[in-house]
Amino acid sequence: MHAWVTPLLTAVFSLWAGPPDGPVLPAPEHAITVYRYAAATAPCPLDWHTLGGVAAVASNHGQITADESTGPITLDDSGNTSSPILSEALDGQAGRARIDDSEQGALDGDRDFDRAVGPFQFIPATWAQWGLDGNGDGTLDPNNVWDASVSAAALLCDHDVSGDLDGALTAYFGTDEYLAWFHRRADELREPRTMSGA
Repeated sequence: MHAWVTPLLTAVFSLWAGPPDGPVLPAPEHAITVYRYAAATAPCPLDWHTLGGVAAVASNHGQITADESTGPITLDDSGNTSSPILSEALDGQAGRARIDDSEQGALDGDRDFDRAVGPFQFIPATWAQWGLDGNGDGTLDPNNVWDASVSAAALLCDHDVSGDLDGALTAYFGTDEYLAWFHRRADELREPRTMSGA
């Protein structure tokens, strides 16, 4: 298991999602377009439902409905979140990993601890290694679903998602519980009529 694994999603679930059986919003059509593109251009065979399932678990496809600090967050047609999506500080409290600030708050606005950022919840060190420009605008923004999706695809491919999907995703999520949640959300994308809340 790689150093980025445990903190990547450890803190994010207290941000919006609640328990893994909680409802999730349908993926916006433009987000699905992005997932399809990122999968088609990935450096390994990758199903777009995999990326969509990860984004559903990580951030409700960039749609945070109950963040007390910012209010609702939405994903616009360009793939930008209306406000940055930030996990709680990775300060070692309440079961969260401790990751001291690694980038002077440049990415997450926190000069004390790192926070997971964006629709795919990259921690700054992971983003520094894997961040890509998915929409060709010359910037690397983890709060843009184009950039985040192609970056997540590259990261998963490096961890052999094509040869061992569950192994790569267990590494991504860190627990079997969230791996099971991922499979439910990915299956809902394959069969939209069964999606909770649809």
